[in-house]
Amino acid sequence: MTKPILYGTAVSGPSRAVYLVIEALGLDVELRDVDLYTKQTLTAEFIK
Repeated sequence: MTKPILYGTAVSGPSRAVYLVIEALGLDVELRDVDLYTKQTLTAEFIK
């Protein structure tokens, strides 16, 4: 089974909340930082 991926950014409260739950549950996930200021979420790779 592949690891779930958490896309987020350190300045996002909701992203931090999800990360804290992941840590508390001891889940194994891949973390990917998203730069919202450079519109990284609008790239074809991210949308895919």
